[in-house]
Amino acid sequence: MIAAALLSGVMAGCALRAGAVPFADSLGRVSELRAERRPVSERRAARLQHIAPNALAPALGVDATALFRLGDELSVSGRVDGGLFVELEGQATNVTVELYDLEGTAMWFEEVLLEGTGIRRHEFQLPRDRLISGLRIVSGGESGALELLAAGARPVTRRLSFSAGLAVTTSHLALVGVHRIEEPSVVPQRLAVAMTPELWSSMLAKSWLLTLRLQGVEGARANVTLFDQPPPLQAGGGEGGSTRFHFRLRSGESFVHIPSALVAFQPRGLRMDGTDGTDVGVLSVSHEPLAALGEDGGSAIPADAEAILAIDPTDWRQPAFELYTWNAAPSSAPVLIFDTRDYRAQAAMFRRLAFFAEKRGYRGFVHSDEALEGRRGWNAHDYTAT
Repeated sequence: MIAAALLSGVMAGCALRAGAVPFADSLGRVSELRAERRPVSERRAARLQHIAPNALAPALGVDATALFRLGDELSVSGRVDGGLFVELEGQATNVTVELYDLEGTAMWFEEVLLEGTGIRRHEFQLPRDRLISGLRIVSGGESGALELLAAGARPVTRRLSFSAGLAVTTSHLALVGVHRIEEPSVVPQRLAVAMTPELWSSMLAKSWLLTLRLQGVEGARANVTLFDQPPPLQAGGGEGGSTRFHFRLRSGESFVHIPSALVAFQPRGLRMDGTDGTDVGVLSVSHEPLAALGEDGGSAIPADAEAILAIDPTDWRQPAFELYTWNAAPSSAPVLIFDTRDYRAQAAMFRRLAFFAEKRGYRGFVHSDEALEGRRGWNAHDYTAT
């Protein structure tokens, strides 16, 4: 049986009713999920088309599987590593796993991006302090067909790290779920990430920074594409707006930073692809808001030189200047970059420092603006922290 193989052999010799779905608990014990009902509007279409309870076919008017009840309600109260997985086969779009509480009300929705052909497995973190009684698979698309082959509970081990609101949705490595990697030395070479609605809402009209920690060889190249819709499954696919960034990496770990000022829309997802067959892996993805300069938490934005030149001054956090830290410099010797609106703003910031640090006859003394009125500093400034 296909489901038996995917559940690591624990289904061997276990007979299932047609359309039934095996469920493995965290100890590997397997039971059978009980199909209760389909949505009322789809029951007749499913009967006429002879579509099994564990299948859906949007093209035939059946947009969801039956609701499958767990034999014993699954409690994740107090657990931080509780997860569920589903194993699916077929082609459909806009697929969601719906989880139900003890009253039979849908209380959690997990988007699943399917890629390629064959059997796909999606593993996700459960909401904390919830009791889950059942699940079903729903498609918001208009074509294709899909079967729910198996489901189960298992601890979720995240060898990739993700900030709150970022959810890995697909990868081109054979992962056991999307948060777990079989070999510790292996990292995804191509990754799609979707922002949750909560994160996307928090990003609206605010400054933010996306950071990817990548692993590659010297000179390896990577593309990072941001989308205004959940990311398409294939490179170059999908509708809507997108912005692509090209990066050349150093050997070992490299950090890629994308501030909101470089993006003309609020992204709903991102995808990272290695280029030219180079070996590039994703170690982590994170998101953080950028506080305004002068506010608590307001600090320099990590950026490369091309990004600094590309950011429009109208997108600065305050009108006179923006402050960056050069992400190519080692952390042991950081470099701050002040980008000023004009020479007047630059002089207001640095003229007194220029005379204190460098000007003959003035060096070593702090002079007032009045004392330096009419005197010229420099067109450019570069000082040590000392």
